Amino acid sequence: MYELTFAFFFWTALGLYLDYVLPMDYGTRKHPCFLCMPKSYTCCRSKRVIDLDDDEQERRNKLLANQVVDDLLELENLKQENYESAPQEMIRQETEGRYLRIQNLKKTYENGFVAVAGLNLKMYQNQIFALLG
Repeated sequence: MYELTFAFFFWTALGLYLDYVLPMDYGTRKHPCFLCMPKSYTCCRSKRVIDLDDDEQERRNKLLANQVVDDLLELENLKQENYESAPQEMIRQETEGRYLRIQNLKKTYENGFVAVAGLNLKMYQNQIFALLG
């Protein structure tokens, strides 16, 4: 009985590990020693306080101020019920410059047809993005 229970948990754990590590057609594979890396244990670690130099702090403050301006611009052009501000993790990525921002994208074909006009997007790391329509 104990052998069967042990075998179940062992093969389940091995299968999950290999699912994370072995290469596949889609997705990002993890390093084989990912369980030994400190970033795997973010739930158990306390957050570190990082001292920034003055230039870096100024850059972050500028980006945060820009975030507020972006929110105001979107709030002015959207109904309140149709707007949701970005979560803290996404705002942190913006302050660190780890996102893609597209402003006023426009696509006009040679025959004059305007397919896209004034499209503004922010795409963040580790997020799934889909544009339909």
